[in-house]
Amino acid sequence: MNNQAFIAVIDSGSLQARGEVDNTGTIALTGIAMGSTLTVLAGNLTLTGGGVVSLGDFAGNAIFAAASTGTLTNVDNTISGDGFLGNGQLTLVNQSGGVIRETGSSGLIIDTGGSTITNAGLIESSGQGGMTIDNAVTNTGVIENDGAGGMIVNGPVKNTGRIIVDGGTLAIYEAVSGNGTATIKNGTLKFGAAFNEDVNFTTQSGILELAQSQSYTKTVTGIAINGGGDFLELDDISFVSADEASYVDNGMHTGGVLTVTDGTHSAHIKLVGDYRPSGFGVQSDGNGGVNVFYSTLPTAPPRTATSGRFVAAMASLGSEAVGVAHLSGRGDYAHPTMLSVPRMAMA
Repeated sequence: MNNQAFIAVIDSGSLQARGEVDNTGTIALTGIAMGSTLTVLAGNLTLTGGGVVSLGDFAGNAIFAAASTGTLTNVDNTISGDGFLGNGQLTLVNQSGGVIRETGSSGLIIDTGGSTITNAGLIESSGQGGMTIDNAVTNTGVIENDGAGGMIVNGPVKNTGRIIVDGGTLAIYEAVSGNGTATIKNGTLKFGAAFNEDVNFTTQSGILELAQSQSYTKTVTGIAINGGGDFLELDDISFVSADEASYVDNGMHTGGVLTVTDGTHSAHIKLVGDYRPSGFGVQSDGNGGVNVFYSTLPTAPPRTATSGRFVAAMASLGSEAVGVAHLSGRGDYAHPTMLSVPRMAMA
């Protein structure tokens, strides 16, 4: 089947397909009352051509398999909109050029039953309705939330790719394994079970929430300074006092270990960056855990006063007065005192 234009599947209608669909145009499910469907017949439906498959913005629109043997392979199309992807018996493969994106207000539910979703491309929630994934995911591509509706993953994730949040909340409630990475640009990234991958904060308004922080052994980079708004939310550490966090620098001002303890439970989190131990604070998260933040800029060491005899000696070099200019230190570096000699007027 080839589509170079626009195919509309009307309300209560169904487009049934198998084999390869070379879609360089748009296949649109336009149901707004009863819903419309794209049905994957027994076997494999492969989407090529770089086109668009639109679910619209209606919860009754769906892409599903007619039988448990149905497989949808998205090579390079953009599947966008809200509704249902899968009906508990669809095998879903999103290849490196494929995009699955929630965009509306009704929400997108992905349910493949007992089949693990394979993602080498992009699975993204960017709308108000949010996305829910009810299955296990093997991710070598990108899983991202940048929409107000958020994303919830209710299955385990094997991640050797990237998990990104850039607004709203992305929550994974089962274990995350693999050697991939997580990036917090904005919003909240929540791991409700075991998680051990490196995390990078890129702005000053992110939250990393760990349900099992005591067993976290990887590295966190980029916690914002000067009250920027970044938090580590540790669900398994109780709030006892504002000073239950301590930090030990590695001696090179490039990182160290942050320890947070309530006296019974302790988390030891490796940080990358130049932090002062006195800069870390702790507050209750209101749900039995703690929020850890960093709010102190490094301060310059005290400047040593310039020797009066040295100034006098410099002054003796000429009959004009010598002024002393002081430069403020910045960071951990003390700038030397500078002397300036006025220029001589020439006759």
